[in-house]
Amino acid sequence: MRCLRVACLSFVTALGACERDRAASDRAAETVPKAETVIPATVNFLAGFVDDGVVERRAPLDSTPGPYVVGRDIYADAQGMAAVLAPGSHIGSSAGRLTIDGRATNIDTRQHGSVAYVSVRKLARELGGYANFGPDGRDVTLWPGSRLCEYLPEADTRAEVYRGATAEGLFAQCGR
Repeated sequence: MRCLRVACLSFVTALGACERDRAASDRAAETVPKAETVIPATVNFLAGFVDDGVVERRAPLDSTPGPYVVGRDIYADAQGMAAVLAPGSHIGSSAGRLTIDGRATNIDTRQHGSVAYVSVRKLARELGGYANFGPDGRDVTLWPGSRLCEYLPEADTRAEVYRGATAEGLFAQCGR
């Protein structure tokens, strides 16, 4: 019987040590950044208006790996998005930051080969457009500044696009 008690006591002591080690390990793991979860996404752009809504088309994003979700944002090919938001603009990357027509920005780039990927939200804002995210955060429609101004006279003030563009001060570019 004594042998059984010693064995049980040893087991309980070892179990307690394991629990303390696990707690220490859990605390250490909290300080180590977790790997990003990358989820494929879709980027569209507002191509026009029709009587009962809008016409959306896929943005010209031909690079690999294609648009993807990281956290609460979508990252995509900066050049392809700029072709929609500011046609004719030249996109580059210098020291991990996006350049637009040679002008440095505060937008971080993620290089995929020779292609600079950037936050859809940040690039849209930088170029005077609006990024309207879908409810699940896996799709976005880019509204170029010119389309926002076209929309403004007939805008539904309850619409998410109207409220979001107003909050970001984007209608100021429309001269109203």
